[in-house]
Amino acid sequence: MEVVGIDEDRAHVGSSGTVDVGAGRVAYVDGSSRRHAEAVEGEIEDPGIGLRDPDDRRVEDHLHRRAPPRSHLADGVVVEPLLGIAVGVRDDRKPHTQRSEASERVHRPGDDPPPDLTRRELVQQVLDDIVDRVLRRLARACVRTVVRDPDVAIAFRELGERGDAGVVRAVQAARIDLHPGAPEGAGNPIVIGEDEHAADVDEHRFDGGHVAETVPEVRNTAWYGRRVEFRRINALPPYVFATIDELKMDARRSGEDVIDLGFGNPDIPSPGVAVEKLCEAVRNPRNHRYSASRGIPKLRLAITDLYRRRFGVELDPDTQACTTIGAKEGYSHLMWTMLGPGDAALVPSPSYPIHIWGPIFAGAEVRHVRLGPEEDFFANLLEAWEESWPRPRVIVLSFPHNPTTACVDLDLMTRMVEFAQRHGVLLVHDFAYADLGYDGYEPPSILQVPGASDVAVELYTLTKSFSMAGWRMGFLVGNEEVVAALGKLKSYLDYGTFQPIQIASIVAMNEAPDYPLEVNAVYRGRRDALIDGLARCGWEIERPQGTMFVWAPIPEPYEEMGSLEFAKMLVPEAKVAVSPGIGFGPGGEGFVRFALVENEQRIGQAVRGIRRALTKLG
Repeated sequence: MEVVGIDEDRAHVGSSGTVDVGAGRVAYVDGSSRRHAEAVEGEIEDPGIGLRDPDDRRVEDHLHRRAPPRSHLADGVVVEPLLGIAVGVRDDRKPHTQRSEASERVHRPGDDPPPDLTRRELVQQVLDDIVDRVLRRLARACVRTVVRDPDVAIAFRELGERGDAGVVRAVQAARIDLHPGAPEGAGNPIVIGEDEHAADVDEHRFDGGHVAETVPEVRNTAWYGRRVEFRRINALPPYVFATIDELKMDARRSGEDVIDLGFGNPDIPSPGVAVEKLCEAVRNPRNHRYSASRGIPKLRLAITDLYRRRFGVELDPDTQACTTIGAKEGYSHLMWTMLGPGDAALVPSPSYPIHIWGPIFAGAEVRHVRLGPEEDFFANLLEAWEESWPRPRVIVLSFPHNPTTACVDLDLMTRMVEFAQRHGVLLVHDFAYADLGYDGYEPPSILQVPGASDVAVELYTLTKSFSMAGWRMGFLVGNEEVVAALGKLKSYLDYGTFQPIQIASIVAMNEAPDYPLEVNAVYRGRRDALIDGLARCGWEIERPQGTMFVWAPIPEPYEEMGSLEFAKMLVPEAKVAVSPGIGFGPGGEGFVRFALVENEQRIGQAVRGIRRALTKLG
């Protein structure tokens, strides 16, 4: 139970005493003391008060200090005669009516404050009374912040131990420090605790699903020392790739030559004609102005022409194509248009991190679909669908797949479209590696399936195919309504990519249509150099049919290390940086990912370093 607020306005001896219990925590304390015992029974029977069952472990996420009663928030009262009792609270899910009027007060000798008390002494006396007669019996979690008054500030340390969720239990109040000089202008006259959104800080939830951890507090002195509360980012896990990057940078600062095969940052130059056109277009002042968030018309025409040439798919450039500032921006904002709190998305796992976090940023839940070697993706998807409630609104696909390099054929895409048509779910296919298929494999577009535009959209970018990573040029194509929805959202968020980049992208697609074949040949050579070299070291890895990556199971003698420790070991021992599989979500442990972003000579050097480091291999 977390105490959220105390109202100084009623903090004087002899006032009525109530403590409201809302959504599994103490929501409000008005600093008072006594009422008739008969009035207690009347208030508990009041239909405006919801009592939660003590066995109910669910805790409401949404609770705001002094918010009016709402049907989805529990709202209860515990008064002084009940302070010795553990009180269960249930959410009755019925609209709350107005509470009964306040009970008649019972005047007792000594209730009136002595006339010679100073304001400071009076406040201290009332606070002592609160701690002794209220907090000891009610709070069951922690109160970690400061009781503020223009003249005094009282810091409450950890209070008590945690009891069963939804039940108010007595606690042992810790030592109280009194110190003067609280900052001026600090919001409410007296405040205890902070409103905490359970969805933002999972370790504060009392649903048994998370282990409690200490969350570093972020403070802003301009806000008078109060904790700055963030949304959406608090649930983000530690970025494990940063650990490897830090080790790599430390080694390089020490003069070591560390070969980075972790970050998938293309090193192949962009098409020369695009670079020349960019230089020309940027000199024209007219191109320095705002552009169109959906993309200039000729750019949308260029992408639809590419789809017709490359995949045999006919698209309307006016209604079925919208430019994005790279695939990540387009995907993330697409999730905003399709998902919200209470919705769910099916996402392959392991996965490119934004595929998992895009729906979460939109407020939705993610249901993972197992993907990888020896996994039947479609069967796993059916299982995840049946186990999901509510039914997902979006199914995320991405083939060839990062990081697992899994590839599918048009038959799988056909089954996905048929499934989506039966169940009324949207398919979102991130086609980042559309042109990176090897050994005769050609990655299919989901829009090649007849009727796919009714239930699917696809993200295509110039990042890998044309090696234009930093240009941030992508497209969403397919279903007209979904494309229009993203275009509407983007009209509020951006003015599109810098117009000279759009113009140069048109030239890349129209005048260098075979450039993806050149890029493909480079990555294929690097793939073979790495796979063949590691095989000579005794590390056998299946040759991927697509992407610019190699998804490698950790060699058996090193499996017990786990992917993060194995990757950390390779930096100082092999002078090679790779990405640990655990960073790609559930299912990634036990693997590391190599990015083919160095030339074949450097890859050969990396292989020699790995051979020296992995002494347990034959």
